[in-house]
Order: sequence, then C-alpha cells, then structure tokens
Amino acid sequence: MTAFSPNDPAALITYDFALRPNLIVRFNLPVGLTTDDLGRLVGFLTTLAFEPGDIPSAMPRTTEPPVPVEAEPGETTGTEQ
Repeated sequence: MTAFSPNDPAALITYDFALRPNLIVRFNLPVGLTTDDLGRLVGFLTTLAFEPGDIPSAMPRTTEPPVPVEAEPGETTGTEQ
C-alpha cells in the first residue's frame, strides 16, 4: 500500500458510496480533503438535484459517449457545418 501525503495535490482516494439500492457512485477526492472543500462539493452537488418527476426526458442515462449517426446517401444528420 502506498502512503499519501495530504500536501500532495495529486493524491486522491476513491470512495464508493451506495447512493440508492443497486446504485454505487464513485468519488475521487483529495487525501487532504478539508471542510471548506466539502462545503464547495456539497454546494455543487446541490445544483445537480432534481425533484422526483422533474427529470428532463432528454437527460442522458449513461456516461458513455453518444454513438455517431450515419446518414444515408443524400440525407443529413443535422451536425454538418
């Protein structure tokens, strides 16, 4: 096991958190996490919350990159410039 210094800004610890049943989220946080850091993090996370029923239907459901759409000959995908 590697020892980390709280003064090393690149040293991170991975925390797995059971947010819901069958849903684990992962945080990579600095070893020297402070209460000020946590306050900023909580403030940020608060901006991400939706009330039940308010989740936009277009909200991505995964973190995977979108699959490019191939246009048929003569069609456009709407992404051309």
